[in-house]
Amino acid sequence: MSLRTNTYLFLTAILISACSRPGDSSLQQGPLIEVEALQQMMETAEPPAIIDVRPRAEYLKGHLPGAVNFWRTDLERTDTAYSGLVLSRNEVAKKLSAKGITSSHNIVLYDDRGGVEAGRVLWLLRRYGHDRLQLLNGGLQSWGNILEPGETESVPEVFKFNLDERTDMNVDYETFEQWRVNPNTRLIDCRSEVEFSGKEFKAGAFEAGHIPGAINFCYSHCINMNDQLRTRTLEELTAMYAPLASPEDTVLLYCHSGVRSAYTWFVLTELLGYENVYNYDGSWIEWSYFHNAGTLNDTLNKHT
Repeated sequence: MSLRTNTYLFLTAILISACSRPGDSSLQQGPLIEVEALQQMMETAEPPAIIDVRPRAEYLKGHLPGAVNFWRTDLERTDTAYSGLVLSRNEVAKKLSAKGITSSHNIVLYDDRGGVEAGRVLWLLRRYGHDRLQLLNGGLQSWGNILEPGETESVPEVFKFNLDERTDMNVDYETFEQWRVNPNTRLIDCRSEVEFSGKEFKAGAFEAGHIPGAINFCYSHCINMNDQLRTRTLEELTAMYAPLASPEDTVLLYCHSGVRSAYTWFVLTELLGYENVYNYDGSWIEWSYFHNAGTLNDTLNKHT
């Protein structure tokens, strides 16, 4: 066993001992924040910017006090032949500016799906260069307080990413194709078993099935469905992912459109400390588009 692996296991043991209980206060200073800590932050002179990552209609029915709203389509490009790719860094900065968020804000994100939608936005903001980000553990289900209806009024500000864009969090189609065939790369499909097997064909894709060489491990295993959709303990997460990839492996993640895989990136990187994890933003939609086009071209070439 390498020194690096030994060090990882030692640090993981420390984290597990400190954070094994879902409500442990030690999580409040890390990537997950508990409701009690968020409430305290909201009462300070510099409260966090809170982003509700749900469809607008649901947000308007009721949201955390002061929360602004982004849904996944608000942050996606519309100029490609397929859906799901995220907006550019400058365009995302403009979106945040319009909501009154600044570079100095600590940003807390939540949804009502255990963090998968909020995790996608966290991944995006982290990738583009904002370093003060947390997910509300359990999201809306854990709030348990009065919700605020309607839309929070926002005074536009100037948001600028305070760090350089990271290149160690995402892969494009070309890089993905090069890396996935490496025998030392671990390729994880974060979708459901029925999607992986091809039994379910989701809208937006160009065929059913999965990318050759992928292991199927649905993101939902990370969420405790019996505990207000809270993230599972570090002990549980470590046990689940250890058979799939070791901390020193290069891990490629994909799902349908990069949302569930972005959340899995959050779990592996920010909670478990894996260092070489990449989210394929285009995911199955983009891959099936190019694969389908390639199959069609091969068929046409055989008949010409």
